Amino acid sequence: MVASVVLALFILTKTTASLQWYVGRRSNVASVVSVSPCDIDVDRQNGEANLRPIVGVLAEELSHPVAPQFGNATSYLDAAYVKFLESAGARVAPVFVGRSDDYYVDIVARTNGILLPGGGVSLTRSRFAAAAARLLAAAIAARDPYPVWGTCLGFELLVVLTANATTPSDNLLRRCQSENEPSKLVPTDSFHSGDSLLARDMPDDVYRIITTQKTLANYHRKCLTMDSVAAYGLDSFWHILAMDKDQNGVEFVSLIEARDFPIWGSQFHPEKVMFEWSMRVNSATPHGAAAVRAMTYLAQFFVAQTRANGNKFHSRKEEEAALIYNYKPEYVGKESIDYKMQQVYLFYDDLQ
Repeated sequence: MVASVVLALFILTKTTASLQWYVGRRSNVASVVSVSPCDIDVDRQNGEANLRPIVGVLAEELSHPVAPQFGNATSYLDAAYVKFLESAGARVAPVFVGRSDDYYVDIVARTNGILLPGGGVSLTRSRFAAAAARLLAAAIAARDPYPVWGTCLGFELLVVLTANATTPSDNLLRRCQSENEPSKLVPTDSFHSGDSLLARDMPDDVYRIITTQKTLANYHRKCLTMDSVAAYGLDSFWHILAMDKDQNGVEFVSLIEARDFPIWGSQFHPEKVMFEWSMRVNSATPHGAAAVRAMTYLAQFFVAQTRANGNKFHSRKEEEAALIYNYKPEYVGKESIDYKMQQVYLFYDDLQ
């Protein structure tokens, strides 16, 4: 099932009318979604921006290390991603795994963007991966530009799904060691080319912070190298914006942006800087003012993109039923549990 979705994805990137439409509007869209607050306010006055964006965040089935701590829950969502998006002015709708194709098409039709979070499940055999593949295909097929952001596992899944391969495989990722490792970005020529929406309007102070200070929170054991980018044709779909190095000096891709769609991925965790405080696992996470400023920019940038999407739920009742406000987060970072996340939303019997 996932393989067929990936094949459809490749076809869409080459033939769908939405590709030509988005490419034709890219420069115009950029002016609408500029991350400058003043520019955004002007566009709101012209009625060109969505003032009530809703971003879907994909839940994840419980991986083995997590399951014993959360009882009968069938899936979960790290509350840090919810706070990350809310801090920039978006509302959040949880997106469940194990649902029908129509469910994911409807999610993309009613929300204004999707965030694929980090986690610990399989990139090829999990319900999370299958759901992400369907969401990505629907996002690319959407006529109104539909923003997608992938963080850590979400980043890795984006590159697996867009690799030039007949079936999705995580073989393109090599083992590395970047756990609890603060770092800084090394921008590539693509970052400075003027083709990246993310890079083009980045404030000077944010650029200085992320390139000169260790303000990025890394928690991954798989890396995308430039050898794999070349071998799997990933540079035809992505701008490789920045690199980084793991604890053993392995150079890996850290930040990407799709060439023809509003899709971004970061191997690092922007949300942890503001919202994760575990001393057992996240002891080296940067929490200083500079790190918060830079990661807040990324939240504001992505939410700004969602304001260019005009999707809506059919009714207020339907919209309210979909929001995260219907669920209560659990405090799992306290000493008695001491989990790596501070708060999670737990979902029960949501797999259908």
